[in-house]
Amino acid sequence: MGKFCANCGGRLIKKAVTLDQHWGEQIVVFEDVPAKVCKDCQAIWRSCEVLESMDRILTQNVKPEKKLAVPVWSLTNRLKNAA
Repeated sequence: MGKFCANCGGRLIKKAVTLDQHWGEQIVVFEDVPAKVCKDCQAIWRSCEVLESMDRILTQNVKPEKKLAVPVWSLTNRLKNAA
């Protein structure tokens, strides 16, 4: 991983970020993820080591530090009802 963003050429800054992603039917959240973030376009870049660690956590069913409740709305249904 270099010093510049592959998307826009902006400078990358090391940060700990929070990431959410779909895992099957679930949304999972990773906190304190070491990454490089583009100062210009905000693209997030993670190393192979970090990605492998995240994958290992999910595939080995490691117990999470905490759980969150996530509300879900269907915008399609709301738009139909508004028409």
